[in-house]
Amino acid sequence: MAYSSKRTQNYNQQKRTQSNTSGYVGAPYNFVALNQQVISYGKEQIPAQNSFRAAGERQDEELYSGEIGYTIEAQNDIFVGGPNGREFYRSISGSYAIPGSSIRGLMRGNMQILGMGSIDDDVDDYKLMYRKVGAKSDSTLGKEYKTILGVRPLKAGDKNSISICANVQAGYLKFDGRKYHLIEIPGGPLQKGSGNKQNYYTLRESTIIGEYRRSEKNRTKNPYAYLIEIAKKHLMYRHDMKSYPFIQGEKGKAIPGSRNLYYRPSVYEISFKVSSNNQVEKVGKPGELTGPGCQEGLILSSGFMDRKKTHYIIPAIDVDDPNLQSHELPDEAIETYQHDFQAKEKLLGTTLKLPSDEKEKERILAETRDFYRLPQKKGECRPIFFIETDTDSGKSFHFGFTPYQRLFFRHTIKDGIPESHKTAAPDYASAMLGYSRQQKNGKNEARKGRVFFEDAELIPSDQGAGENAGKLKEAVQPILASPKPTSCPDYLTQDQKNGITYNSSHFTIRGYKQYWLHEQACASQTTTKEQQAAAFRPLGAGSRFHGTIRFKNLYADELGLLLWSLRLEKGSLQNIGKARAYGYGKIRITIDSLKLLDLKKMYDSLTLDFEPYRTKLTAASPELDSEVENWIQKYKQTANRLLGSGKDIMKEPSIRQFLLMKDGTRLPDETKIRYMSVDAKEYQKRTKGLPFPEEVLGEKVYQRQAAASPGAAASASSVSSTSSISSGETAFDEKRVTTDADVKDGAVVKGTINNIAKKAGVPYGVFVTLTAKYKGLLHKNNMAYPLDHYKVDEDIVVRVSMKEQGKLNLSDKDL
Repeated sequence: MAYSSKRTQNYNQQKRTQSNTSGYVGAPYNFVALNQQVISYGKEQIPAQNSFRAAGERQDEELYSGEIGYTIEAQNDIFVGGPNGREFYRSISGSYAIPGSSIRGLMRGNMQILGMGSIDDDVDDYKLMYRKVGAKSDSTLGKEYKTILGVRPLKAGDKNSISICANVQAGYLKFDGRKYHLIEIPGGPLQKGSGNKQNYYTLRESTIIGEYRRSEKNRTKNPYAYLIEIAKKHLMYRHDMKSYPFIQGEKGKAIPGSRNLYYRPSVYEISFKVSSNNQVEKVGKPGELTGPGCQEGLILSSGFMDRKKTHYIIPAIDVDDPNLQSHELPDEAIETYQHDFQAKEKLLGTTLKLPSDEKEKERILAETRDFYRLPQKKGECRPIFFIETDTDSGKSFHFGFTPYQRLFFRHTIKDGIPESHKTAAPDYASAMLGYSRQQKNGKNEARKGRVFFEDAELIPSDQGAGENAGKLKEAVQPILASPKPTSCPDYLTQDQKNGITYNSSHFTIRGYKQYWLHEQACASQTTTKEQQAAAFRPLGAGSRFHGTIRFKNLYADELGLLLWSLRLEKGSLQNIGKARAYGYGKIRITIDSLKLLDLKKMYDSLTLDFEPYRTKLTAASPELDSEVENWIQKYKQTANRLLGSGKDIMKEPSIRQFLLMKDGTRLPDETKIRYMSVDAKEYQKRTKGLPFPEEVLGEKVYQRQAAASPGAAASASSVSSTSSISSGETAFDEKRVTTDADVKDGAVVKGTINNIAKKAGVPYGVFVTLTAKYKGLLHKNNMAYPLDHYKVDEDIVVRVSMKEQGKLNLSDKDL
């Protein structure tokens, strides 16, 4: 078996600083750091499907086939949805069950981490989109957003200033059945010589209501009468018409009004008249207004946004005119928009005042979602807003259905994956469970899996399992919406200023997302938007499920990893199913049996053998636990050998963090693992990134993040892995370590802790052996962490702070 095995070591736990600690920052999930080294197979080492013989360099090793029986016991209420997502899954026999696909997904995630695998196949390579309208003035992303849109004040006709997006233009998006074309509106910007590209008109609700009140008072014709006719749907606010004129609000003069819950984004055909200073002074039905200054067009009312009371009027054009400027949008941009739309589609329209009639309700939701959907039919055309930018490869476009649109990040998610994870060779998880991937030559490469998962069916309740075991409980309705990868402070490794985004030149994804274990399941909500909740009926705590995993042609280390991924460490708990953020689905997995087939009994005998096993251990076998542990140790020993330099996989940061989060004896404080509240502005007011798992539990775990420069090239024969700066850490560069003979003031030297220094029984430092000649003292005043962090025989990197008569004073701070 061929492995990638180069590794940059970070011997000391890096010191983090937590600045700006005001306010709660947390989540019911966290991230296990990416492993710096990826263990991967040579494809030729994977046994053939139609053979029971080992392959490649491992052809002399033995292969194992058989099955593992296990029991899942729900520690909290549990729900795993069936096809409709609202009822508990049932197996083909009709019994409640946890589907084999869910078990496989759980196991694959565990294998990726415990098997030191690559995250590359688990990350889709696309760009995300973002919107930062109300971002803080010191927000890195907020500044970039406003710069790209060209947000700035502009004096309006009534001598007030309004905020405009100077770089945003209006146009039309047309679908020809295959490609999307952006068609520009001719005539240029409305404000000449101002650097403003705006070629559409704005109409504020204060103007509409003000003219309505003036016409009522003066008994004149209302220039916006057509808009008042459709006001229930068209206006974002329900205005108190009798309260005119303007009242003084906290942001200046404003028309009073509460949010119109019946409002939904829409586009109406209109005719309109424009004054000499480019102000819309009259709106009528299509074809109603004619003469000087009159045009046909559309009035577009985008999604509701707090305090926003502006509508947009776009001139009509002949989109089939071949003389108009047209731009074909790249497939990548369309795919990114579609992906972003699908991610938020279910929430669109959920804040509207919806009727009780289900058909009418679905119709309104469908109309709302269709507003943001790209044209689908050949020849279909829709008004659009866009921003044209220059890039190294030419012109690029951002586009959306509002001037304050969502923008494309500059980089894809995969740009944040270290080079060490971008290996074409399969890792343990993909080699065992199968994979399908496209090669650089465009051809598809696939391998079948050698591990198979059956449904884990509910075991009829027995005494002592709990009164609710195996029984459906009353429906619960927790909020299931959660932050997405666009939440950069959570999903990306941050520096001290928490300014790293997908626009940054170098960024690194945080790692593998894992949900915290909770003491009990709780369906408490963190927002008042009840429409985001999803009702389901869980099975009660104590419910037990039995399942079987069958495997074929596994090497000894693979079987060990399979068993470890199923059981984890003793005392470990896991979670599965829906609403894990609220503690549902906390489970304990117990291995009940291990059976290994004897191929000679199966194929060499002349008589049929119904028990063709060479090993058959059941729950009644006293040696089952020790045998399982022996197999797990075989994997750990192989992994240690592959890590090299006497390393221990149990000390790997990713492994330690993962097992820490699964430790059933050390559950985190519930107040530290809830969602940040949107209603209480906790999420909006946050000033730092998500804390690391060990910080939540108060543990000390070596924290090593993935490479800060994902684009750096990897060696052809090894995997590069470089430590990055994260949350106040200082990156350790192995090149700074001097040779053993070069010990002088300021030198950074690798050594080994050989003794804990004590005086009167009280520890005050550690002695470190640097070379055969030199030893030094690391005093607690020069330690990065409290003394109990340092262990005898562990490797450490220190700086020689003073050298005097062969005696060395050492420090490991800021390394």
